[in-house]
Amino acid sequence: MIKDLHFDFVGFHGTDGYCHLRVAQKTSGSKMVVVCSQYKNYYGTSPTNAVELIAKKFFYDVVNGKIKDVSLPIEPTYERWHDDASRIDKLLVGLSPKKYKNRFKDTYLDISKIFNEIIWIERYPAGTGFWDDKDDLSLVSMGEHEDPTWHSRPTESFIKEKTGFDFSDLFADPDVIDLKEVQKNIAINDDARNIALNLLNRPVRWTQDILNVLPSKINVTKFSTGRENDESLWELQIQGLIEEIFSISFPAKDLFKSEYKVSKLLGIHKSGSEKKCDLAVFEPESNNPRVMIEIKRASKSVDYQSKKILQDIAKLLIYSKVLKSDAYLLICGSAEELEKVVSEVTEILSLDNSYENSSLKDKYKSIDEIEFSEEYSDLLSGFGIHSLHTRLVGISEDNAVCLWQVSHIKENIMNNKPYLYRLMNPSNNADDI
Repeated sequence: MIKDLHFDFVGFHGTDGYCHLRVAQKTSGSKMVVVCSQYKNYYGTSPTNAVELIAKKFFYDVVNGKIKDVSLPIEPTYERWHDDASRIDKLLVGLSPKKYKNRFKDTYLDISKIFNEIIWIERYPAGTGFWDDKDDLSLVSMGEHEDPTWHSRPTESFIKEKTGFDFSDLFADPDVIDLKEVQKNIAINDDARNIALNLLNRPVRWTQDILNVLPSKINVTKFSTGRENDESLWELQIQGLIEEIFSISFPAKDLFKSEYKVSKLLGIHKSGSEKKCDLAVFEPESNNPRVMIEIKRASKSVDYQSKKILQDIAKLLIYSKVLKSDAYLLICGSAEELEKVVSEVTEILSLDNSYENSSLKDKYKSIDEIEFSEEYSDLLSGFGIHSLHTRLVGISEDNAVCLWQVSHIKENIMNNKPYLYRLMNPSNNADDI
């Protein structure tokens, strides 16, 4: 079975969203595969930013019989009490569930369990993603909180083994994924572009932007300096490259800042220069730091790298606890040097972005088991921080950029969290943003 769907969904904040789905299953015993493709000539909410929305609507449409000749491999559900359900209501349900359950509870599909029973491939056809000469493909898995993780490009052998299909069978022809050709009566080109640029709330999944774009920017910078290695690229230069990416991703440049001073904000300043965070992303209107990013470069010319990484992790833990910010560690360099550096701290940082075993990307350690410097051990103790949780967010295609989320509690960790930014006075002119 191979079925092509022109799929519509409600994008962020009520906007019209469209994507192409190719749903395929060779036999009843093989894995179902869904290829979710970005349309050409489409400017609304992307498959990356809306993967949870698209999957949820697709699963419910299948279960409710809105999509013919397609059935899900499993249909697990869970129940949730109504917000206003009282103790008496819950007692009634316990005494007579058939009579009262539907009155005080709702039943939902377990989206994460269904998602991980199929193979979901995200596709940006050549010219719609980050590459003009080839399709950008990623395997996608989903955590228990409907939080997605993007993995590397699937191999032909993987697809054949899991689904029975040849690689070419799963990807629709160019004219099928051109929105102008599919639905010419949808006047989206100018209007939707304006909507995408001027949403009151703009979704930003910057974690994927960094992993997808930063490696090519590093390569261009290396080429422009006339050197083949990255020895000339220091962390401040990397910060500048990320700022270039953020300038495109975020709706306003004052939403992020490099070399952000933190000592006085944390109440730990004594004298001299303040401690700084490499990059901070702010809450609009309040200017409170919402995201804190520390950057390290994996290089054979840098001494004591593992100690410096531990120092950054300690800082990130403090940001997580005291500032209630989402904290991230980014390490970049050659694939060989990056792997070597991380191997020195493998107990707290994972390099395993396994599609089939997502738990391998998580690490946990008690603070007492980690050899932080005396200064940071005292700070962590003073702030009441006793544990370290890290999760590998992703690895770039060339294995030269890695990103981890760091937190003092596990509940704060979420795969590729989308951040929403509200524009107070959106303009019809993109140059004003």
